[in-house]
Amino acid sequence: MDNRLLLAALFMMLSWELMSTNAQTTVAGTTLAGTGNETTATGNETTATGNPTTATGNETTATGNETTATGNPTTATGNATVATGNATTATGNSTTATGNATTDTGNATTATGNQTTTGNATTMAPTPPPLPVNTTVTILETPVSRVECGTRQLCAAQPASCDPSTPGSCFFLGARLTGGLNFEFQLSGESEGYLAASLSAPGINETLYVCANNQSVVRFISAVLYNDQLIEREQRVNNVKGKVNGKTIQCTFAATVPTPTSRATGFALAVSTGSFDATSGALGRPSSQIRTPVVNLEDPRINVTNTINTTTTTTQPSTTPVVPLSLFVTAGPLASSVSTTGCRSTKLCAAEPSQCDPSNTGSCFFLSAALQSGQTFRFQLSGQSGGYLAASLATSAAQSSNITTYICAKSNSSVNFVSALLSNNQLTAQTTNNVSSVNGSASGDKIQCEFVATVPDTSTRASLYSLIVSTGAFNPATGVLGNPTFKIRTAAIDLTNVNSTVTNLLNHAVTQRTSLMQVLLVTLVSLALMKL
Repeated sequence: MDNRLLLAALFMMLSWELMSTNAQTTVAGTTLAGTGNETTATGNETTATGNPTTATGNETTATGNETTATGNPTTATGNATVATGNATTATGNSTTATGNATTDTGNATTATGNQTTTGNATTMAPTPPPLPVNTTVTILETPVSRVECGTRQLCAAQPASCDPSTPGSCFFLGARLTGGLNFEFQLSGESEGYLAASLSAPGINETLYVCANNQSVVRFISAVLYNDQLIEREQRVNNVKGKVNGKTIQCTFAATVPTPTSRATGFALAVSTGSFDATSGALGRPSSQIRTPVVNLEDPRINVTNTINTTTTTTQPSTTPVVPLSLFVTAGPLASSVSTTGCRSTKLCAAEPSQCDPSNTGSCFFLSAALQSGQTFRFQLSGQSGGYLAASLATSAAQSSNITTYICAKSNSSVNFVSALLSNNQLTAQTTNNVSSVNGSASGDKIQCEFVATVPDTSTRASLYSLIVSTGAFNPATGVLGNPTFKIRTAAIDLTNVNSTVTNLLNHAVTQRTSLMQVLLVTLVSLALMKL
């Protein structure tokens, strides 16, 4: 019965759509009555500018009928015969004559029931489809330049005002919308290996477009960033052009960008360099030269800032984050290694790779939270870094400023602890309050620490947070903290629920809810098809 109801609903929707279509496209036969003469026009035809329309039996000719879009005037010299419900449409305008009565001597020709619709009907242009893939590189004849920056293309550069078409060091990325999610990109910079442009947003992998110096010619590679490693992955890219001149690499290409979860064209941009082995095709780890906040790629007027070298304001240059050494707390010795023991029973756990155990050897980034009481949790943190390892708590997966952060920094074989706020990829140290029982260890590049912290309330639910794990450089002599590189970022989850589903959004674009909805839709369609 339920399946029949589902099919009935589908057929009703289809019938309504067909009725709507027929109402717009069906022309009824019209009877034109003149005095003593009855003329029937079967399948009335309204002819555009300059075409005569003749009704059989009465030599009624519309000479020079002209339909003009502006103001929508319809002029007929002589008898203008308009069929019932016929619509003469100019592009973007729907114009029909209302109750027009045209009388010739001895013949009365009346158009009945013609409707007039005021206003213009706007026809939306279809969204351009994704681009076909063709990464064959041709020679770039015209150098990349700042032309159209701020008018037709969004630009990011380091130094901020440099022009890539002139000599000198200049890292540059330009993006110009061509339609839908399709953009044209320009990339320029200095590297003996590769130069890459990347787009990142919460909920998707960081996508990179790589122009590599392959023995003085450009080789194009598309990839995603996973655990600080570039993994080749096909992207919708074509029309690739490139040129290598010494250490300068320039390339242009068209690409269909991924669809982020929040805004269709909201991305953080980055330009990075790295090593490239022309023999094996291996790509080295990227080193960022430009990294921006999330920007709307469609708006070329945006003032783009490089967060690596500037603060969030555009009036003051930033300084390297220096933490007064007095703010650091020396961690006590860690009694036992951080491990997965207790995950899903006494503590909530997040890891990258998802099944790794931080007590074993090998790369493993790990964060756990165990409720103590109220808003107080015991956290355990583990990962690989030559500088610091940090755990952050954001109120949502999209939050980018004032994120509570706890930092475990390597100082020889011991660990220094400090609290901070993370805003737009920059750390600002705070006095360590509401934190106790700090213990840690540092061996080689492996840092582990645990601490008890009272987390701030969120506006929605006291224990709902997005978990973040990051790494960065640290100078124990000066207290300088480098910008973080993110390893884990989850959706907002309940820290008190040890069985919460934890997904690293940096590696997985599809959320659990989306997957369930897809399964539900497939199930409904399958049930309907079984009854056909």
